[in-house]
Amino acid sequence: MRIARIIQAIVITFYYPITGENIAVRHPEATPELFTFKIDTHMRKKILFFIGLSGLTASLAILSFSACAQKSPCKYLKQSTDPFTKKVTGSAYMAVGAGLAGRELILQESEGKYYLTARITYSTDFADVPFKKTDKVSIMLASNELIEISPKEDVTPNVIRMLDVPIRQWIVNSEVPKSTYEKMANSQITAIKYTFNGSDYHLAELKDRQTKKIMETAACMLANQ
Repeated sequence: MRIARIIQAIVITFYYPITGENIAVRHPEATPELFTFKIDTHMRKKILFFIGLSGLTASLAILSFSACAQKSPCKYLKQSTDPFTKKVTGSAYMAVGAGLAGRELILQESEGKYYLTARITYSTDFADVPFKKTDKVSIMLASNELIEISPKEDVTPNVIRMLDVPIRQWIVNSEVPKSTYEKMANSQITAIKYTFNGSDYHLAELKDRQTKKIMETAACMLANQ
């Protein structure tokens, strides 16, 4: 009953002056109780509180919706949580080069830090040598900027099987500054080169659709920070 009276008071407050205008002239079908309803100071405070609370709720809902709209999930990014440390890492595994070769650039972000990893694969005919900390992965951008990463320690290859074929695999990981992601978000990759085992090995069959995905993902990861 009290809620109904408050709603009734709000209607009167907004649509009619409280100075005694004859509501029956406008609404002859209205009940006599509506004419005689009086708004005292206590009720007025309740009305104002109700209106203010409704406005605050609506404002918070709009802000929440805006935040969700700004932080849209990245299409290729997958979140994982370390079961021991509870550290959350976002990882995007981006294929580069020939589809069946299993080579990737892996974009990762965790606790505000950015990482770039190269998954390098060659057949077992390739020499069983480490990727040394003095070796490097070179990434050339369309802007003519060069990104280079090297591991903190020598990386020993392991042998995995792809389509029942044994191959050697090196996982070269490096923490990179945020500016590296900013470069990748603004310019496509045009070439990738692995420098190890005393030689340069250029990645073949780098595709435009692959580099566009990397550019899009780097931009999305930055936007969500």
